[in-house]
Amino acid sequence: ATNGGLVSFSRYRPLTSYRIQYPGGFSWPTSLYMLDRCALEQRFRMSANRELVLVNTHNTAYDASGEIKKQEMAFIRNRYQQEAGKGSYVLLGGDWNQPPPGFQQRPDENIPPGYTAQTLADESLPKGFIPVFDSLSHTNRALLAPYIAGKTFTTLIDYFITSPNVRILRVSTLDMQFRWSDHQPVMLTVACN
Repeated sequence: ATNGGLVSFSRYRPLTSYRIQYPGGFSWPTSLYMLDRCALEQRFRMSANRELVLVNTHNTAYDASGEIKKQEMAFIRNRYQQEAGKGSYVLLGGDWNQPPPGFQQRPDENIPPGYTAQTLADESLPKGFIPVFDSLSHTNRALLAPYIAGKTFTTLIDYFITSPNVRILRVSTLDMQFRWSDHQPVMLTVACN
């Protein structure tokens, strides 16, 4: 058996921390070797009796039709639109396995076989939510061969989506030349006031 999951670290203790199973999934036998996609939702007490809802997500990959991704995004849209309606600060981030709205893949990229780019549609987002990403840097690379800068296929699938009451101060991708992973870390600085 293989155990896997998501983890978020904080110097502050969350009020709650739990795994949320996303709807949808692959049919048998494909479901035997595909991950059960989920999010880790943590809640933190803020001033004025509000909460920060911090969500670490890992959405479905290898969904050529896009149907599973649509189910996941409908779930996310409904759940976190309600949270924002309560006045909560909502910050969703992680590996969305789809480029953010407005992202354009460079036409000179050698797209690997089997890769289906399905850009996240604006209407998939909770109302008023904002995609936040570093448009100058890609965050994911193909694993078909060792990484060669400028030659290996790269794209942007790791980013944040925030409720309208979260103020974005800075976002940047840390260019580590994919030394430790097929993903690059993305740093976000926000203010909730």
